[in-house]
Amino acid sequence: MLVGIIDNPWSFRGAYPVRAIEPILAAAGWRWRVYSRVRGGATAPLVARALDDGAGLVVAAGGDGTLRDVASVVATTGVPLGVLPGGTANVFAREMGIPIAPAAAAWALVEGVERTMDLGRVTLADGRWARFVIAAGLGLDGAILRATLPGLKRLVGPVAIAAAALAVAPGWRTRQVRVSVDGRTGWEGPAWQLIVGNTRLYANLVWPNPLARPDDGLLDLCLLPGVPVPRLLRLGVELAVRRVPPADGAVWLVGRSIRIDVTDGGLPLQLDGTPVRGPGVSAATFAAEAAALRVRLPSGGGPARDSPEQVARA
Repeated sequence: MLVGIIDNPWSFRGAYPVRAIEPILAAAGWRWRVYSRVRGGATAPLVARALDDGAGLVVAAGGDGTLRDVASVVATTGVPLGVLPGGTANVFAREMGIPIAPAAAAWALVEGVERTMDLGRVTLADGRWARFVIAAGLGLDGAILRATLPGLKRLVGPVAIAAAALAVAPGWRTRQVRVSVDGRTGWEGPAWQLIVGNTRLYANLVWPNPLARPDDGLLDLCLLPGVPVPRLLRLGVELAVRRVPPADGAVWLVGRSIRIDVTDGGLPLQLDGTPVRGPGVSAATFAAEAAALRVRLPSGGGPARDSPEQVARA
């Protein structure tokens, strides 16, 4: 089998150490070819080239942004996706039990099993659309990621994001939003942040959507409604301690399709940790693409089935 490895040398961790894992791939009888992204270049053409070359497995070697780019192209092709984590956060890998260390990740890839998973798809009012694997954030997180300096992020990773958060958060305000789920009115009012999740883990810190699963054909929305700042701070402390939003501090909605309208301006959007360029989003529809992706995962990995209570105690 030919394995196409899509490498993003411009991630926080730099070029993936493919040479270190070559003996493992060779022992499995695999052939491989590395397609490295150039600075300022796109990932999609590299994936298309790997598919044209006959790759039977396409591997994303990088962070969650690289994973999203690769998954967006291989979706619905029938070619499975593999993951060699090499980015800043590697949220998907941690959610699915994929080791971060290169040798362990390579063994997990070779000995893994294929699972079918959903993807999220967002469509904007101007017709633009994109897929996401983990989560889409509409609000403060999008503003923070827009303010994060790419060069600094490559140097210091999460520290650059934290610096942007300190600069953006104090001046952030709520927006009036209207949410409908599967064509029915779901919620309306002021909101600080909205997170549409295909998985549970977010930023390697918290589970805003503790019941989200990437194989149920649904998307989960966690909405932080507008509350007075003192209460918001208290909720933030509880979230930091429990890692799951308290029941009185969030609104959860679940469906196959979730439409969000921002009625007093636009909100910045991020997909799997990558900010979306352009003006703030005033209307967006998020839909689950059920069973759109085949992913090679560790034999004991995959989406966890913990209850919110178990998650809160973790």
